[in-house]
Amino acid sequence: MGDELLGSELHDHRLGFAMTITTRVEADRFGWRRLSRAAQLYVALVIAGGIAATAVFMARGTVPHPWLFAFLLVIACVTSAWKVNLPISLASGSTLSVSYAADLTALLLLGTPVAILIAAASSWSQCTFNVKQRYPVYRTAFSVAAAVVTIAATGLVYQAFGGTTGPFEIAALMKPLVAGIVTCFCVNTGLVACAIALSTGRSPWQVWREDFLWSSTSFMVAGGAGALAAVIIDRGEHWKALLMLAPLYLIYRTYQVFVARLEEQKRHVAELAEADRLKDQFLATVSHELRTPMNAILGWADMLRLNALPESKRERACEAIFNNATRQARLIDELLDMARLMAGKLQLQ
Repeated sequence: MGDELLGSELHDHRLGFAMTITTRVEADRFGWRRLSRAAQLYVALVIAGGIAATAVFMARGTVPHPWLFAFLLVIACVTSAWKVNLPISLASGSTLSVSYAADLTALLLLGTPVAILIAAASSWSQCTFNVKQRYPVYRTAFSVAAAVVTIAATGLVYQAFGGTTGPFEIAALMKPLVAGIVTCFCVNTGLVACAIALSTGRSPWQVWREDFLWSSTSFMVAGGAGALAAVIIDRGEHWKALLMLAPLYLIYRTYQVFVARLEEQKRHVAELAEADRLKDQFLATVSHELRTPMNAILGWADMLRLNALPESKRERACEAIFNNATRQARLIDELLDMARLMAGKLQLQ
């Protein structure tokens, strides 16, 4: 669901498997006053929308099956801690969590009002526990509000396409389920993309396409797992639904490996860029050091060639040419030694 910090600040959000971005710099960089006016207004509107959606849905809904509600609430909060850092084109990495599956299970079995409560709780848990730095209050509020708005929109679309809270028929479930997952993906990533666009100067479409389009797979996987768990529970096989934690945890571990490789590749690219910068700096320094004695040699040699020096200064000119040529030869020898060292043909003792 969505928790987004704006501008150069980190953008916390929950995607499909629920995404957030963990802080990696000083806390004062993420204060409310560091946001632009537009970003502050946007955050305030999303929080207000979350409050309004909660009030509307809770006013017309109750909490059926308290034990099932408690079970899904615990699962959502626990799985929100299954997070991995994902590098995206921001100042830090984001985290991928698998708690969205429990949110969708609650939506299918208990209805939108209950799913809103569970999504808000899992979002709060994801922003509170197992984080590298404590979140400012407005960031947590934004995350919870974005989760509420996303689930509310998902529930409305799911019902509009004929979805029910059971009993489930697989053939009839597919259309509203897919529509709900797509809606959840678009609303959540749309909220996040708009938040980033307000502070980075990019368009929301560009941010969405470059940073979040890839996460559609996560939504489908988590949505499928949540739907399957809902069908199993609806058939009265409650404890078998716990088996769905195994594939979710496997996906979580798979993403850990995937992210580790991405980070390694990113680090390798950064090292290459630094090496190129150092190489350019080295070449500029070498060019300057070689040009300095060469200019002296050419200057004195040209005056000797034009016979522009008196006899008393000819010896000084020859000495200057010799000294600068010797200096340049020494520089060239040092460069050749460095080349041999890099090629492994010379050992330094």
